[in-house]
Amino acid sequence: MIDVSVISQKSKIPGSGTALVALRVILGVVFVLSGLAKMWDLYGFSQSIASYNILPSALLAPISIIIPFAELVLGLMLTLNYHPRFAVMFLLALMMTLTGLTAVKYFGGNRSDCGCFGNMVRRPLGWTYFLSNAALLLGLVVAGGRRVSRSGGKNRDK
Repeated sequence: MIDVSVISQKSKIPGSGTALVALRVILGVVFVLSGLAKMWDLYGFSQSIASYNILPSALLAPISIIIPFAELVLGLMLTLNYHPRFAVMFLLALMMTLTGLTAVKYFGGNRSDCGCFGNMVRRPLGWTYFLSNAALLLGLVVAGGRRVSRSGGKNRDK
């Protein structure tokens, strides 16, 4: 369990450490769930990736395994406050890349499912997709913005 009392004492703004930890946990859980949903149906997720028409078929299988695994591991790191800046950096890169590719898909006329949560949650492309991704990106920027220690003297935010 995360001891937020120590975090709040070190913060210059009362409660901001607690809010930052809560934000990291919420974002981490979103990415863990996203990764698990994709892992649940790797074939379906690979078909979602194929619908983007950007990768050769030889790369579909490896990418459809790497992305969910990365989301799961980085989401856990963020949730557990274990090198959260590292996790945020890679999640930001992943989110910006996937959002950019999805924008190309959307503006090219393909409004099919984004594949964000595998085939467990259908999410057709539209402005709500882009707004929710913008909110996630903003949340990641805030979550990676400053250091928060889980214990009195040790800071895992390297």
